[in-house]
This record gives sequence, C-alpha cells and structure tokens, in this order.
Amino acid sequence: MIRFDSGAPKLTDLPATLMEHILQDLSADEFTDMMNYSHRQGLKQLTKILSIRIRQSGQQLSTVDLMITNGAQQASYVLFSALSSAEDHVVIEEPRYCHVINLAKTVKLRVTPTRRTRE
Repeated sequence: MIRFDSGAPKLTDLPATLMEHILQDLSADEFTDMMNYSHRQGLKQLTKILSIRIRQSGQQLSTVDLMITNGAQQASYVLFSALSSAEDHVVIEEPRYCHVINLAKTVKLRVTPTRRTRE
C-alpha cells in the first residue's frame, strides 16, 4: 500500500524483510531491469517471485492477480481507471499525494477534496 500524502510505502503491509529477500534473489541485470519501465503488469520475474512469497505466507495469489507499478502516480491512474466510470464521484482526503486530483479528473471523475478531522 502506498500513502497518497507522501508516496511512501506502508511497510507494515509489506515487511522490509520480504523486500530484502526479493532483492537478494535478483541478479544485477534483473535489478537493473526492475528499476526501468517494464511490462504493463510489472517486471515478470519480480511479479513471479513476489507471488510465490505471498503464497508461502498463506495468501492465495497468482501472477495474474498482481500488478507492480512504477510509483504512486501510475498506481493511482490504474486504480481510478479500473474501479470507476466517468462521472463517478470520489472524495479525496487532504493531505494527499500532489497529483491525485488531476489523475482523477483525467479519467473524468467528479472530485471533492476533504480535510481529515479528529472525529
């Protein structure tokens, strides 16, 4: 999970040790490939390794169920495109990832920004 306000990974959802194991399994060429744009679902080898590790933790997941994006902006666009239709209404909390409102408008969503309160 990515926090929209900072773009930082929420490490409690993806333990750092899991990422360390994934990175250790990659060769130098695979690591270089992973840092570049790749297949629309993400680097196939990374997707495969990640799905295997997730299945080992008891979750049922195949590579077709997993998409790795190049960052928060691409992830937001994919989610808005997949989960909404033109003219749907979304409420976006502030503080927020700086480009998320424009991304929502790109796929023709109606946007209402809202401030988080203590309630």
